[in-house]
Amino acid sequence: MSDGFYKIGTLAKLTGVGVAAIRNWERRFQLLAPERTEGGHRLYTEADRKMLERIRRMLDAGRSIGEIATLAQSAVADGSAVQPSRQTPPTTGDLDGLLARCVLEAVPQGIVITDGRGKTTWINPAVTDICGYTLPQLLGRTPGSVLQGAGTDQRAVRQLSVAVAERRACSEHLLNYDAKHRPYMAAVDMAPIYNHGRFRGFVGLIRDLTKEAERPPDKKRRAPTARRV
Repeated sequence: MSDGFYKIGTLAKLTGVGVAAIRNWERRFQLLAPERTEGGHRLYTEADRKMLERIRRMLDAGRSIGEIATLAQSAVADGSAVQPSRQTPPTTGDLDGLLARCVLEAVPQGIVITDGRGKTTWINPAVTDICGYTLPQLLGRTPGSVLQGAGTDQRAVRQLSVAVAERRACSEHLLNYDAKHRPYMAAVDMAPIYNHGRFRGFVGLIRDLTKEAERPPDKKRRAPTARRV
């Protein structure tokens, strides 16, 4: 350990998780987001070590890595809320994680979660409703590389790119294109995510302004009467 960081070989020995597995989980599931030296070497924190040990215990208890990754990403957390054994009853942390996922999936606006480099790790169903792309089509890619096109305002693109580089919140309106190459005006609000003081990536809220403009104004409705059951 040097200056509070572990190299990947040391981390593998301490956790019992192989180097190849660590790299694979980073690439496929974004479970880890190590710092990089100027030479490109990975550096991991004590929080990374603890998380890998939890993952290994969960694997030993019968959970699959895909299941673990889904729970971790949906809660936008490092996996600490997930119990290592299927035999133990769910805790408050488990329920909070599942509730968080249900809430994110139910929100009518599109929600995109990315890693620290702005590459997509999760979307809610509303994103697919807006643009037609599914998570496998966006996973590991920046949203802009898929959604932006010839008519997209490059000034807005630069503002978003600078905000990602500076790890700060940003709001922009820009022209996007859906899976059928149809243009629509999108409102994008993004903000950095921090977990226990550590930067984890970004969350973005997307609204389809074109569809909102086409929607007829809501008429006043009478309050619903009580129904007997």
